[in-house]
Amino acid sequence: MNSASRQPLMLIPCFQGVLENKARLGFSKLELGVSWWSVEEFCDACISSGMDEDTINKKLSRCLIKTQKQIALKKEQVKAEENAGTRAKAEEKAKADAMAKAKVDAMAKAKAKAEAEREAQIVKDVEIYARAQRRAYLKAQEEEKLLAEKEHLLKLFKNAEEKKKKIDIENLPTWKIYSKYPDLFETYRFSVSSVLEFYTKEIIHEIMCLVIGNRGYYFKQWTAHWDAGSIMYNKETMMIDVSFLKTDEYRLSKIKTIRTFIKKIIKENGLKLVLTRTYD
Repeated sequence: MNSASRQPLMLIPCFQGVLENKARLGFSKLELGVSWWSVEEFCDACISSGMDEDTINKKLSRCLIKTQKQIALKKEQVKAEENAGTRAKAEEKAKADAMAKAKVDAMAKAKAKAEAEREAQIVKDVEIYARAQRRAYLKAQEEEKLLAEKEHLLKLFKNAEEKKKKIDIENLPTWKIYSKYPDLFETYRFSVSSVLEFYTKEIIHEIMCLVIGNRGYYFKQWTAHWDAGSIMYNKETMMIDVSFLKTDEYRLSKIKTIRTFIKKIIKENGLKLVLTRTYD
């Protein structure tokens, strides 16, 4: 039987079960699950084998339903695989997002910790600085107090010294005042070389011993007489130093008198010594 003599309309089965199965499996309206060409070939094969129309309809219906189920199952498997892949990707993305979030959170936590430690260190440094400033302030106050006390004591001591000095000046002889308070005196110097330069060193020594006296007896007498602090002779320079109180109003006239007097005494003792040696 050739294709021209086929009667496809007579072989089309009752699709009620097929259509219900198609709808149940979610096929589209135009989707049968198989091609009409394959249906036609199936029918041709059945007719060739001598099957009647009812048998062909039943067999075709069973084949179509079975094929639809297989196609639906395959679609479900593909969808399941796609869903599994999507879930895996979603899980992988979620895991990556979680790791990224964990990393961000860890960095934020580390940053917050570092910031907290920095703030704590700043507070600690401020406290240390404040304590140091406080110690420095208290030390400065203590030093200032001690300095004030020291200055007060020095002032009291100085006042006591001045008072004692004043009492000493009023009651002690001038030469003794000089031994205790030399800064109150002014020293005047004059040379006696003009009356001694003609003699030898030995003669000069003998002359000045006579002038000064035993253990400075005459110098001491003259010191007391002119109210001087001291009269000293330097044998190396042949200079005589005479010290007077700075408050002595007559010190300039006294030094002139002493200079003339001592030079006169030196001349007299020199002549006396020379005459004695000549007579001997």
